Amino acid sequence: MESLFSTSTLSVMAAIAASLLAGYLVGRVRRRPGSAPSRRAESGQVDLQRSMEHLQKSFKDLAAEAETARRERAEMSRVLAVLPDLLRNLTSSVTLKDIHMAIVTIVRSLTDARLVLFYSAQGSAQGDILILRTAIGLNAEAARDIKEVRIGEGRIGTAALKRITMDAGDFQNESILIREGLRRAGDKDLPLTVVSPVVQRDSLLGVIVMGEMEQVTAMSKRILGIVGQLSAIAIENHQLFQEVKLHADVDMQTRLYNATYFRKYLETEINKARRFHRPLSLVWLDIDHFRSYNETSGHEAGDEVLRIVGRLVKDSTRAVDIPCRVGGQAFSVILPETAREGAARVAETVRGKVEAHEMPLAVNQPGGRITVSAGVAIFPEDGNHVDSLVRSVEEAVRYAKQRGRNRVEAQAPPWARAASD
Repeated sequence: MESLFSTSTLSVMAAIAASLLAGYLVGRVRRRPGSAPSRRAESGQVDLQRSMEHLQKSFKDLAAEAETARRERAEMSRVLAVLPDLLRNLTSSVTLKDIHMAIVTIVRSLTDARLVLFYSAQGSAQGDILILRTAIGLNAEAARDIKEVRIGEGRIGTAALKRITMDAGDFQNESILIREGLRRAGDKDLPLTVVSPVVQRDSLLGVIVMGEMEQVTAMSKRILGIVGQLSAIAIENHQLFQEVKLHADVDMQTRLYNATYFRKYLETEINKARRFHRPLSLVWLDIDHFRSYNETSGHEAGDEVLRIVGRLVKDSTRAVDIPCRVGGQAFSVILPETAREGAARVAETVRGKVEAHEMPLAVNQPGGRITVSAGVAIFPEDGNHVDSLVRSVEEAVRYAKQRGRNRVEAQAPPWARAASD
């Protein structure tokens, strides 16, 4: 940038010198004493006049170029001054909502755009639809009209489809058919200036939109491109983190929380119940004769039964409940704000659904069906910490198995002993 500015300055000085020389020569032609006007002299005067005008125009162009270089240098200096803090805000965002807000904040801080939007891509890996997530400078009514944008529709969808940054000039250069579609699109009345897709590894993650700008410069488009690349990295890192977290907390076979998460969450809920004197219940379910089912029907059929039972458990609980797979054939549900009677109803609902469901190769099971035995334990009556509460609910399940299986025991008697399965 410094080299460009210095070269422009030297060029301006050369243009000034050339202009002065041309003016001097024109003046000499005009002041030749005693000479009669001639066509040759007039032609030379016209040529010199044109040369001077050309040099003056070159001077103006070079001055404008120097001013552009000066503005770009000042703009880049401002960007470099604030970018570290803004990027720290972007990379430290924990949720996707925080990342989306950081993106529009960065764009608003680095440009003169008064309107900044961010859309996230939903659907397949390529993105089928764009959802407006965060906006600055957009009223609620306009936001409702462009809440969802299909890929390929309007200026926003067109830039997303092409995967390139586009401004007003780029849209004007589109075909007549596309321009006609842009005039009918939902975003036709919005003062959109630049639309820039956020792409990572050929996957469309979102779109950044800028509007109501005084001037679109090459520097502002480059800044938007940089922000888009960094935003793609931040979003991808968040997705990878969520995937790792999912594998750490979730049983991938049933998509329920795993045993590690179960103990962690149960301890949290016990502490809350103790602090606020609220009821807390625990339901435990164990698939009857599951070991023999695996031996006779095969592990593939057994895995399918686990997935089905897991789905039935999840479908029988509330949003605030925590369904988990806590062992090879065992499931549990943590029920905050739930007393013994409510927990018993949940356990009975799951038991009935499992019994009624058509399971693969269930004919090989006793009675020709897959069933579960269930137990219930309540904090603090049946246990005042994680281990004692789990021991009580497991005792209830053993008692249910002793008494014939396919039943719910809301509380195990102290003399109950484990059944063979």
